Order: sequence, then C-alpha cells, then structure tokens
Amino acid sequence: MRTLKIFIPCVLFLISCGNNNEKVSVAEEGVNVTVFQAERRYHREVFEYSATLKPFREANLGATIPGKVEKIRIPKGNFVKEGEIVVEMSAEVLLMAQIEKDAIEKDYNRVARLKEKGSVTQQDYDHVLAKYEASKSKVELFENNTRIRAPFSGIIADYLVKEGENFMFSPGFDIGLSHTSGIVRLVQVNPLIASFNVNEKDIRHFKKGMNAEIWLDAFPGEKFKSEIIQVGPLVSTLSRTAEVQIQLPNNDGKLMPGMYARVKVELPGDTLVFVPRHAVLESDLGFYVWVVKDKKAQKKIVVPLLTKHGYTAIENILEGENIVVAGINRLSEGIQINE
Repeated sequence: MRTLKIFIPCVLFLISCGNNNEKVSVAEEGVNVTVFQAERRYHREVFEYSATLKPFREANLGATIPGKVEKIRIPKGNFVKEGEIVVEMSAEVLLMAQIEKDAIEKDYNRVARLKEKGSVTQQDYDHVLAKYEASKSKVELFENNTRIRAPFSGIIADYLVKEGENFMFSPGFDIGLSHTSGIVRLVQVNPLIASFNVNEKDIRHFKKGMNAEIWLDAFPGEKFKSEIIQVGPLVSTLSRTAEVQIQLPNNDGKLMPGMYARVKVELPGDTLVFVPRHAVLESDLGFYVWVVKDKKAQKKIVVPLLTKHGYTAIENILEGENIVVAGINRLSEGIQINE
C-alpha cells in the first residue's frame, strides 16, 4: 500500500475596506489516504456438504390385482438377479382366466374352420377373434401378477407383506427410503448414491462429471473418490436448494443406504482480482470502490464474487488499479489527489 495526498481548497477571504473589492486567495492543505493496488490471485473454491447414501435404484414390487402371498422365494437380505421370481401369489384367478381362455380358444378354432368354408361372416369371425385375443391378454396379465419378478438385479431390503397375508394394491406415499405400497422392496446398492442439497446461489458451480471426495463416519480415515452424476434439475420452493448426486462404487458391499457422509467438491481453479474487504462499499446503486485515476478519485461500481481471508474478489476492476483503502470518508467524485 502507499499513501497519497488529497488537496482540499481552503479559502481565505481578504476584504479591502477602501474600494469594497473582495480578494480571494487559496491555500491548499493535503489529506492523507492509503491505496492498495488490486492484485490477481489464484483461487480454487472448495465446497463441503453433509450427504446421505441412497440406493442407486429402488422399487417396491407388487401386483396390480389383489391376492394372497403364497410363497416368498428369496429371503430378506439376499441378492436376486434381474428377471428372477421373488414372490408367488395365489393362482386361483389365473386358473379361472386360463379355463376361460381355453373355452374361447375352442370357439375361435371352430369359427376359423367355418370361415374357411364360407359358413360364417367376417363380422362373426372378427368378434370371436377379438374375444380370443382379449382372453390371452387377460391370462398374461394374471401370470405377471402371480409371479413377481425382479426388474433389476439387487438386494431384497424388506418384505412389506408376509407369506399367507393378502395383498391389496393402494397408492403409497414417500417417507424416508420410499416405503410405499408393495409386497417386497428391492434396492440396487452397487453403486450407491451420495445425495446432498446445494443452495440455489451456488448450484451454478456444479457440473456433471466433476470430481468429489467422500468421507463416512462409519469408516473413519478412509476416503472415497467419485464424480457428480446428476445436478438438479429442480430447485425446491421450500428450501431453495437443488439435489446433487454423486455415484459411489460399492463393490465389496460394505456401504449401506442411509449412512451419513461428508462430501468435498473442488471447483476448477481461476485467477481473480482481489482487494481488501473494507474497500468495497455499498450504496443504493450497488457495491462500489474508490479508484485513483489521473490523480483524481473516481467511484466505480463492482460485483463482489467471494470473500476470503479479509480480501474480496470483484469484477469490473483491473489488476494494478489503485483502490483507496483509508481516508475513504473524505472522498468525493473527481477530487484531486496528489502523488
């Protein structure tokens, strides 16, 4: 920093009584101010958040028709492959649909033979064909709801209905880890998702593919590295935050959904122009600093970006510009400054 002098005119009035003429002489008195040369510094922003581990995929499996749970094939906590049967439901409705389909199929075959001989009209044939196709779809529907299969590979997290109990479909509601209506809850835990919320003012910094580091209280001293896979896309109207998701490998299966985690994300580094924090002032028009240019004081509007260790990074100021940091209360626009 260096000290400059501002010259403020001090007017002395000398009055001549003889001719009544006023004579004015000016004396100049210097006032000290201190300036700081705006400097460009390398800066790398680091964000830290609390996060919760969640399954990569999860689903509550059930049936679209009511029925009794006859058999649970895969015990709780076991791994199941995609397409594997998890639960078998009572088959009474399926058997009735199969019997109905078989009867309609016989009628269809008979009408099809008569049509070849020209004994039935096209309209009668189309009517029987439609009934036959509907009966096949009905059987397929009941088959799908009698044998509940895993839509993806994962772990059986819980059974919401036990063997012998009747299941009745009803729309559920989210509480915690998606405990909604269903028979069995299936989760994919490799990989896992570390989920955290970011303030709407900071969400612009986060991009898909950015690196992240994760620590878990369950494994002190161990650090996990991964990357962001999802940002947003919505901002909550209640919290004004957006969800950010990080994919976390879990090959050994030691990590579990629900665990508490701490996440650190480092943004790409950049060089910014910094000035002392107290040099940045605020008015009705916004933030500003006093700049010394051509030996005169000028007010310059700036945009603060961040503050760190007593210095504020600002836009609209160039490196090397002289910023007044002391004696600010004596300044006015265009006042002369002596070097």
